Amino acid sequence: MASLAQDLRFALQTHRKGRLVALFAIISLALGIAGNVVVFSLVNTLIFKPLPYPEPDRIVLLGQRERGFPALAIFSIASSFSIWEDYRTQSRTLIDWAAFSPTTLSRSLETHSVSVRAARVTPSFFRLLGAGTVRGRIFADEEGVEGGPKLTLLSWSYWQTAFAADNDPTGRVITLDGEPHEVVGVLAENFEFMMPVDLWMPLQQDPRSLSRGSRTVVSIARMAAGTTMEQVDAEVAAIAERIEAEYPEAFRGWTMDPMNFRTEIPDPSSRLYMAIIQGAVLFVLLIACVNITNLLVARGRDRAAEIAIRTALGAQRLSIVLQLVRESMIMAALGGVAGLGLAAIGIATIARRLGPWTPRMWQPSLDVNVVVFTTGVTVVCGLMFGLFPALQSFRASQFEALKHGAAGSATSQRRGRAAAALVVAEIALSLVALGGGSVLAQSFLELLNRDPGFESDDLLTVAVEAPYWKYTGAADEPPLYALFEEVQRRVAALPGVVSAAFVHPLPKTLFVSRSAFRIEGQPPPEGAAPQAVSLTASPDYLETLRTPLLRGRFFEATDEAGAAPVAVVNRELAERRFGTRNPVGERIVFRGRSRRIIGVAANVQQSLTPLPGGGGGRSRVHPIGPEPAGRCEAGGANERRGHHTGRADSHRDRKHRPGRDHCRNRDDERLHRPLYRGCGRLHPHLGRLRNPGLVAGVAGHVRRGGVHRGPKNT
Repeated sequence: MASLAQDLRFALQTHRKGRLVALFAIISLALGIAGNVVVFSLVNTLIFKPLPYPEPDRIVLLGQRERGFPALAIFSIASSFSIWEDYRTQSRTLIDWAAFSPTTLSRSLETHSVSVRAARVTPSFFRLLGAGTVRGRIFADEEGVEGGPKLTLLSWSYWQTAFAADNDPTGRVITLDGEPHEVVGVLAENFEFMMPVDLWMPLQQDPRSLSRGSRTVVSIARMAAGTTMEQVDAEVAAIAERIEAEYPEAFRGWTMDPMNFRTEIPDPSSRLYMAIIQGAVLFVLLIACVNITNLLVARGRDRAAEIAIRTALGAQRLSIVLQLVRESMIMAALGGVAGLGLAAIGIATIARRLGPWTPRMWQPSLDVNVVVFTTGVTVVCGLMFGLFPALQSFRASQFEALKHGAAGSATSQRRGRAAAALVVAEIALSLVALGGGSVLAQSFLELLNRDPGFESDDLLTVAVEAPYWKYTGAADEPPLYALFEEVQRRVAALPGVVSAAFVHPLPKTLFVSRSAFRIEGQPPPEGAAPQAVSLTASPDYLETLRTPLLRGRFFEATDEAGAAPVAVVNRELAERRFGTRNPVGERIVFRGRSRRIIGVAANVQQSLTPLPGGGGGRSRVHPIGPEPAGRCEAGGANERRGHHTGRADSHRDRKHRPGRDHCRNRDDERLHRPLYRGCGRLHPHLGRLRNPGLVAGVAGHVRRGGVHRGPKNT
């Protein structure tokens, strides 16, 4: 121990003498290790960390996917509740079925209302996932039926934040969307699912009464004992064929994908991307190690005489090599500690940004696996740039080193050749990294510079969440669309605002929900019906985005309540479905209604990334306003939350609200309510809205999202 302590003191003295080399090596190593640790924390969280459920490798999610599209979990996670019931009653390889349907509710407090993240689940959901409670109980089976009691469970985090003063909130009654709900329990701290949820309610709907074309739930099941995923795949495909034969109009061209929650989420493509990113940052760290090795080889020339003298005085070569390796390991340890500190900051930043959108189990964290990975990388790096310079020190005659000193000898020439070889290796590795990085950067720039179909300069957006239950359309209550029109009028009157409009969903969003459509007078296509993204927009939408209208006209005030239904399509839909014919005056049928096409607009990029399967950018738009009495529409799970992706053929409708009298109950109506967004064009010298509080005071809960700001106010 005394000898080791002496060697460590000598190593520290050596680094103090060559402090610039040591400092450069530590900084280079810290940056390289930090990048690797941050990426590994994401890989560890999504792939290696065990899920907080009993036997997670037996949990299966089933998503509904259009045939011909790749089986990507992120695009096919939702399914129909009626289809869920079909599978529950017919499957033998999957047992313990449950359904999960996310939504957003308005909780009424004494002086105001707040928006809460909520989910409606079948009572079997908590048993399937092994959820426990710290207060109260979970839902009973008889509470998950239509007309059942209004109950809610609190998540542990929501209990801590919203009920911090209440040691046991069970029995309390809270008002959600204008209706009282009794709190029956608080879930355990470690329980969470695919997205953050504050309040849980029983899913009180009869699946047989719902449309099979409505994809509103996430289907979950547990594999029977002894069952393999191959058997599950075969049975799910066979049931899909039977459902398609029995209900061709609702399920033609569709299938179901079983996805193992432990091994197939993230999907294989996402796992490959993460492996590529991890390999890229490891490559950068390798370049840093080669650079440090070259520096230490160069510094070894200056220490050639020192090593020769120590050898002449009787020092063993092994002890000298160990001493040099210890010097390198000290630098590596300091770089590893600094890199771990930088990585901790990066991991905390990523987790904070992901917090509102992802559960804690999918947020990166600095756990034991990450620390072990950091330690391993640090040791390997220390050995990599420590052993080579140490062994180089004994490749030449020690007599020549004593005779000629550090320079001018054959030893110096051999070390120069070694250093030159390292430089060549470093340049080669750097060129490879530069080439790969250039390709990635070019792809990213092309994505950013792709024409989105609108001008984003000086364009500001806000999300408006209204307490939907207050706007029932009764004679003594204002309709919901009137609220949006008043918000739009006040925003448009603000100083510096050139124009304002409402749309749902915004362009360039992450998740896009599509719906089937057909053209009247055209024969139905073989296979699945064509689909496109559907938007609802106010008359000033195209003007605000500065998107050109190619044919016909856009919406006018006369297209609102009570008028014949109309729609605007984008250029891609028009070209695909009408060829060279003018589509103005033709009729398009979607969401169960026939609409007259009144115009064709330029393509607008609705999705942040292309939809799976390529192409696909059809969209339709319809005007904002109340719909005449008709069937209750049921959008997808993402559509409810206002998240849609895809480059759409745009068909612009007005703000749509289904006829309330034709919904089965209020719960069904709430499940499918949209989140409308407003966008405003600002004067180029005013970078943003000066008084967003005015909007908040009128619309209730308003938050900013997707903001593109111009120059700051001067």
